[in-house]
Amino acid sequence: MRISKTYLSLLVVGLFGISMVSTSHIDDTNGELSNFSFDRVVFRTVKDCSLDKIPDIKYFLEEDGGKYPKLDIYLSEGEPRFELSKEGKVVDTIRVGRYNIKAIRNLLAELGVKRDESHSYEKKAAVIAIEQAFKVPHEPPPKPAAAANGKEDL
Repeated sequence: MRISKTYLSLLVVGLFGISMVSTSHIDDTNGELSNFSFDRVVFRTVKDCSLDKIPDIKYFLEEDGGKYPKLDIYLSEGEPRFELSKEGKVVDTIRVGRYNIKAIRNLLAELGVKRDESHSYEKKAAVIAIEQAFKVPHEPPPKPAAAANGKEDL
């Protein structure tokens, strides 16, 4: 079997071209994937009747979300999502509008957000109320002018 020079030339050029492309868009050449980290997870979603179309997100927001003490939940515009932040800067967003409740729980477990069945929104509200009731003012109340000068009024 004889191979034509043209075919052989194309084969050599093709193999040479393939060997020159040694990386792809998913290779971790600069460490972005292997060094990826975050220190905060925030859940953002819409509220009220907008959630009627996505019952699993509504259930998570109203019931399940309270079982994650380290998860911050905010009502905002846009699609339901988890925002991963590092040092106050959002480093990734995971849109979860089509996730079911099991997928959301699995995602949170993979992100390292621990679920605690003993927590609830009611307990969170009670803790906030107690903290507000016993909140110490940042600055002491001002002293009367006479007491500040060492004189006391009788």
